[in-house]
Amino acid sequence: MIQISIDPELIVDFDFTTRETNRTLKNLQPVVYKNGDKYNCLLGPDLERGILGTGSTPEEAISDWR
Repeated sequence: MIQISIDPELIVDFDFTTRETNRTLKNLQPVVYKNGDKYNCLLGPDLERGILGTGSTPEEAISDWR
């Protein structure tokens, strides 16, 4: 799958390998990044064709993505 290109300065470093992390997240490892005053969690080529989660924190965006 083609993954969107995000400015590296906006990407949130998130460890998907922890024991508590959902298996799907561990396998797919979507990108989590800052978007204005919100966070996005995205897997895919763009916002329209990808799987997107949003939230006011990285954890909320990941939860919405799931």
